[in-house]
Amino acid sequence: MDYLNLGELLKNSSSSRRFFLSLDNDLKGELLNRARFIHNAFDLHFFAEQIPRYNKAIKLSMELI
Repeated sequence: MDYLNLGELLKNSSSSRRFFLSLDNDLKGELLNRARFIHNAFDLHFFAEQIPRYNKAIKLSMELI
C-alpha cells in the first residue's frame, strides 16, 4: 500500500515503523530528509540499503581527489 510520505507510512505500518526504529540515528535522519520520496515498505527498505552505499561511494571518490 502506498502512503503520502514516510511519516504516513510509519504512522500506519507497524512493521515499517519497527524496521525504521531499528536503524541507526544517522540513517534515520537521512531517510527523514528524503521522506517525500518514500511511499511504501519497498521504498523504505530500498533507501535504507542504498543511502549507505551512496555515502560510501562519495567518501571513496573524495579520497581519490
